[in-house]
Amino acid sequence: MLLGKKERFAEIVVRYETRVRGYCRGMLHDEHLAEDAAQDVFVKAYQRLSSFEGGARFSTWLFRITRNHCIDIFRARSKQVNESFDELDSASSNGVLLERSNHGQQVEAREMLSKVLLQLTPEHREVLLLRELQGLSYEEISEVTGTSLDSVKGKLKRIRAQIAQYGRHLSSEVNVNTARR
Repeated sequence: MLLGKKERFAEIVVRYETRVRGYCRGMLHDEHLAEDAAQDVFVKAYQRLSSFEGGARFSTWLFRITRNHCIDIFRARSKQVNESFDELDSASSNGVLLERSNHGQQVEAREMLSKVLLQLTPEHREVLLLRELQGLSYEEISEVTGTSLDSVKGKLKRIRAQIAQYGRHLSSEVNVNTARR
């Protein structure tokens, strides 16, 4: 019986590993920390598997565990050290969300995405990642975050407006820098 449970859980890990790791990476902005966090999430999920009642989708339940684990990591990190935006920006450009490649436009797009994500609060970053990266519905995001459906919709609207405004700001900076050359 236990062997069957382990085999089924191994299938779950294979199915969700990339999504959980990607969510952790997007929230934590640290590749190694995200890898460790994803492993911890699956250990917690395995330990709590009997508490899954089936009222929600399994992925929603799993992302709620992932979300709570990332929040715990944020709390622990904020107690240890308060990093400045410059330090976070430096960390992200050293490989957190950016995998350096010879494709200049791809690197530039990733750098811009990283800067945009760093401008968002952790709460807003989470909602955006759940919607855009993980493809969760508004209802699923509401379940994962424990907020109302209207709250999720309002946050996404504000986030998109903030991203558009930041994009215009970056665009004007690029135009100024190009004109100086």
